[in-house]
Amino acid sequence: MQLQGYTTTTLRSAECDLSSLHALDYLNALAPDYVFHLAGKTGIMSSWQQPQEFYQSNVDTTRTLLEFCRNKKISMHYVSGYIYGNQGKGPISEEAPIQPNNPYAHSKWLAEEMCRFYARFFSLPVTISRPFNIYGPLQPLHFFIPHMIYQLRTQEKIHAHAMTSTRDYVYVDDVADALIAIMQSGKAGGCYNIGTGICFSCSEVIELLQQLLGTNKPIYCQETLEAIPHAQANRDKISNEIGWHPKHSLQEGLLECLSTTAL
Repeated sequence: MQLQGYTTTTLRSAECDLSSLHALDYLNALAPDYVFHLAGKTGIMSSWQQPQEFYQSNVDTTRTLLEFCRNKKISMHYVSGYIYGNQGKGPISEEAPIQPNNPYAHSKWLAEEMCRFYARFFSLPVTISRPFNIYGPLQPLHFFIPHMIYQLRTQEKIHAHAMTSTRDYVYVDDVADALIAIMQSGKAGGCYNIGTGICFSCSEVIELLQQLLGTNKPIYCQETLEAIPHAQANRDKISNEIGWHPKHSLQEGLLECLSTTAL
């Protein structure tokens, strides 16, 4: 696969268990020049039900890849997650206190700590990014935006919850551009938020989707208490140090989703 002049290889879990040190033999055969580490399990609710699996997947895979990069003397970029917890209103910078409030976020933070240890004591060139709410075409239906699109296309009534919670939605292509920019210009040991710096409530997203689809379906909401009612990225660091800026507005990103999301 070619991407902006780079040849990329994607390693999937069905091919190799990265939580095992035996994966080093497999990785050695690939002989990469740079590693983007996106492997692991995602999902806040499922992490409460299977915390051990999340720690094994997200922490142990990071250990394996750090060891591989240390032995091969190559750089690694670790894609973390939203680990800030409930910070209240306002944009959240990389210097905000870390307050993981679910096993998924905690496992990502532990993996970050391992990256920082290797950077400090093994002089491994590691960078870290913390994407906010990634969305895009072909996203699984249990995520908010594809779930809303599915309902708007197939149901007469829309069911939602936590309509007032706000999120910083960043389009998947913009995230990919950010990762490449960090690889090219990020500081070793640096950590960068990836977000737009703009928040939308769930109700605003549904309203925009209805406008784009030309529908006006009733919404039934059983408001629930969100553990994180507001998440908005401060992207000053990645913009000022690296020059990355998101290219897609929420409307443009949703149009791409609508063109690919199946019924």
